[in-house]
Amino acid sequence: MILQDKKILILGFGITGISAAETLHKKAAKIYVQDFKYDEIISKNPRLTDLNLTEIKTTEEILKIKPDYCIKSPGIHPNNEFVVAVREAGIPLMSDLELVYQLYGDRKIIAITGTNGKTTTTALVGEIINSSKHKAHIAGNIGIGMLPVFENNRPDDFYIIECSSFQLEDTVDFRANIAGIINITPDHLDWHGSYDAYKESKLKILKNADKNDVVVLNYDDKYLKDLNIETDAKVLYVSKENEIDGIFVKDGKIINNEDDSCVMEVKEIPLLGKHNLENVLMAIGICTSAGIDKSTIRNAVNNFKGVEHRIEFVREVQGTKYYNDSKGTNVDATINALNAFESKIILIAGGYDKKIEFDELIENFNNKVKALVLMGETAEKIKSAALNAGYENIFIVDNMMSAVKKCQELSKPGDSVLLSPACASWGMYNNFEERGVDFKNNVKAL
Repeated sequence: MILQDKKILILGFGITGISAAETLHKKAAKIYVQDFKYDEIISKNPRLTDLNLTEIKTTEEILKIKPDYCIKSPGIHPNNEFVVAVREAGIPLMSDLELVYQLYGDRKIIAITGTNGKTTTTALVGEIINSSKHKAHIAGNIGIGMLPVFENNRPDDFYIIECSSFQLEDTVDFRANIAGIINITPDHLDWHGSYDAYKESKLKILKNADKNDVVVLNYDDKYLKDLNIETDAKVLYVSKENEIDGIFVKDGKIINNEDDSCVMEVKEIPLLGKHNLENVLMAIGICTSAGIDKSTIRNAVNNFKGVEHRIEFVREVQGTKYYNDSKGTNVDATINALNAFESKIILIAGGYDKKIEFDELIENFNNKVKALVLMGETAEKIKSAALNAGYENIFIVDNMMSAVKKCQELSKPGDSVLLSPACASWGMYNNFEERGVDFKNNVKAL
């Protein structure tokens, strides 16, 4: 793909847009940017003035410029006026994921998606490969812009991409040498419009896989188990519950059916929760497919401490332990977090409304949640679901400081306070990382 002197429009100038602009500048492209916070972003990042950017403020300007391509930042809604204008003008629109493939598709690409567990699995795969004789780079939805990572590193390295449904939605030719799907449950329905559309976007990670590729799937996910996959790629299943032709758990050991060998024992895994066992199994399946030996995998898993904002222990105060699971941005993620604990839990939840229901969340309290502290746009919606289920120990607060203080009032020695919102952070925070940091700062201030 030749980009020299091509006119490229970037919609959205966050992590994705900035990283795309930096790479496109090196490719001698003419770069146009649309973002309503453009001036603020430039003032905070004066180095960006060296990229010879041109700001676009109206849809009419797009028609005058007639860009050759448009790179859309993942979170921008399909009905955004600029997206609509680009499509109506017949301008090829793609995510940075597609652009990465167009520019660097000959590299060793590992792509990982799923409703939950993407970040942990991506980070673990990176740890495992980097502890081998190979070099790996992680990028994508994990919070690292993809294009500079590919541009600035060696062609023979591994590139591990965490893929969101937003990024996959705007792909056409993208394919990975190894693609993994951890699970698919309802999420982002406000953006995709329906669960079926959301599932279709996730499955695009498999669309172009060929006979030289490997697809790793979680057999314990009901949707993936029943999915009739039409692909020329090798399909490798992993399971914590079923003895399958693949990688599975039996008698406390992780077994690779291919050579009937034990990769490691489950008790060696340092991460909390059955969902993390699934993440480890996925990482083992992916790394085995990449040719990494069992001893390297085992040692790396043993030393893996997890990722920030995912059931992250923060501090113990007067016998109560505080955990940051700000990355729990949907119901399924929060249920997984709850299931990881044996202690009584005071749960902080609530945030942006992604048009999902919370009945299943309440159903999975299992007499474990002693109090529910709610905030954000969905506070009343979650409260209503709880009351309908007969759960009444509910407190609504205005901000994180009040939430943490309320939890301290309600807690007793032996309890756990868990921030696992089951919602996105937008409306109160720019992202889940900012929310998690706010929680940790307030806990440390107790």
